[in-house]
Amino acid sequence: MMASTVKPVIRLSTRRTERELVPSDQDTFRSFLGTQISRHFPDCVVEKRNINGSPVLIGKKGSSWVYAIEPIEHTLSEEDKFAIESLISRLQDDDELDTELLLQNHKLAGEIIRNRVNDRLPGRLSVLGCDIGDIVSRYSVGYGPLELILRDPSVEDIVISSPCSNNPVCISTKLNSLGTGSIYCETNLRLTDDFLESIITRTRIFHGGELSYTRPILETDLSHLKARMSAIIPPASRHGPSVSIRRRKDYLWSIPRLIAEGSISWTAGGFLSICCAARASIIIAGGRGSGKTTLLSALLPEMPVAGRTTVMEDTEELPVLQLQNEGMSIQSLSLAGGIERAASVMRAALRMAEGPLIVGEIRGKEAKILFESIRTGTAGSCVLGTLHASDPESVRERIVIDLEMDVESFRSIDVIAMVRQRKDACSGLSVRSVSEIDIISGMSECVPAFRLDETDILRTYLEPNTSLGALADKICSQFEVPKEKILALARMRGFLKRVQALEWLRTRDDRVLSMRATRAINSISLDFRESPDLNSLKEEALNAIRGSV
Repeated sequence: MMASTVKPVIRLSTRRTERELVPSDQDTFRSFLGTQISRHFPDCVVEKRNINGSPVLIGKKGSSWVYAIEPIEHTLSEEDKFAIESLISRLQDDDELDTELLLQNHKLAGEIIRNRVNDRLPGRLSVLGCDIGDIVSRYSVGYGPLELILRDPSVEDIVISSPCSNNPVCISTKLNSLGTGSIYCETNLRLTDDFLESIITRTRIFHGGELSYTRPILETDLSHLKARMSAIIPPASRHGPSVSIRRRKDYLWSIPRLIAEGSISWTAGGFLSICCAARASIIIAGGRGSGKTTLLSALLPEMPVAGRTTVMEDTEELPVLQLQNEGMSIQSLSLAGGIERAASVMRAALRMAEGPLIVGEIRGKEAKILFESIRTGTAGSCVLGTLHASDPESVRERIVIDLEMDVESFRSIDVIAMVRQRKDACSGLSVRSVSEIDIISGMSECVPAFRLDETDILRTYLEPNTSLGALADKICSQFEVPKEKILALARMRGFLKRVQALEWLRTRDDRVLSMRATRAINSISLDFRESPDLNSLKEEALNAIRGSV
């Protein structure tokens, strides 16, 4: 066993500690351990960032957006790079490292290696001007430069297409200067197939999951990075491995936040809020990356207070722990492990649940248990879930044809909310938004309540005499209002959500959007006079918010 006094000898050259990314005409590529950066810089820089000493430039190059990063390890001298590579290769022979302990937790493994390396390099880190332990940790058990990108709080997605050595890593990021919307960027970073395969292998080892020739797709949660990874290898991916990583937000989504970001109109937000309060069953549908989980997360704080909310997911995406910290009674169950296990979990959830049932994604025939329970009334309360579909009619086809359920099961749904990505007409940025809300009538027809028009404005199609099917009875029973007042109820609840959104935009205090504030807003008694006093209602809403923060 290696004695604790023995220290690896690493020769480090002196470098400046503060750096700014400057386009250079020197080497086209700088490489380090299977990663390369190029001189792919924006011509017009819009934003500058710095991630743990690694500068970033964001801007336009022609008609495309570019995210250029210079990881600090790529700026080292060849001598320094070789020394660090040698240190990484010697880690596997370090008998003092407890392998079993390292494999228990991905985040802990990185911290142990980082601290161990830094402890063995006293006095030398300040000479180099960077965290050697962090570099060694990222390239031995982590994700290399991808981990740096994931430390950028504005980055939403990372996409790596195969063959990865020929394609730059691409990302989606928000622009801090604009606040809303996101842009899709090419980066100046490329990876080798071997490096990407090593990342996939580490993910499988630390987070579990089967990956083989017969099961070439791996989907897992990277809890230590607050992200979700999907990896595909041959033969499913013809030209080598490919990976996508989606970031989870550090904050809770809510209807007022969606209103503030332009993702939903305040009237439509108010309508969904009263639907949740009335225990309506809602399906959120759209394509990949359209914002289904975001909208589902935003509806969770609107759930009825009575009863425990049960969340069922294949991969953990919904902010259950955050909601528990906010005081919500909510339980998370895993659907991972195949159809039979998922079906067993759903049966158990139906037996134990008294409150809302939330399904992260409705995808397999095991969901038939769920829909049958809604139809027969054995489900204790409302059901919310997401589904991949392009329009309400596709939702019907997915449920009736693909999942082999009868029309009565489809009729048990009260509301379908469609979401999609669109380009904002003013900024040109990509915005995830609610594009349509339909109500399922008693004849299984999809009746439009809200729909985006040709100018991307979410128009209201609700009228006092619109047939709302079973939904009308639920809302009228919950709020004790006549059917012709449902639209007015939605508008007034939406007005309160708008006040909450504007107050958050003014203060940028996330407590304004907390569950406590949301419940305080939702507890305000609504006045249905022909000419309601909106100023008094606004003041009451502001007082409720101030009292909750």
